[in-house]
Amino acid sequence: MHEPDVAGPEDRVAPSRLLEADDVARYIGMTTDWIYREVRAGRMPHIRLGRYVRFRRESIDAWLASREHAPGAGRARPR
Repeated sequence: MHEPDVAGPEDRVAPSRLLEADDVARYIGMTTDWIYREVRAGRMPHIRLGRYVRFRRESIDAWLASREHAPGAGRARPR
């Protein structure tokens, strides 16, 4: 009899856990209200699952990196 092909725990790739708005708020040090405002405005990467909103940590990290400004890279001061 043929045994089913079952992968052990070491063979499985665990998907990254989706974060909730309060997880993201704690992660980046903002309020949950601010997170929801950014989502509604379309400024923050998110996944909509029906009426729920979830986030991938990798997407939040990339989004934060894209918003980071290097020192001195801002607007030039008027003389």
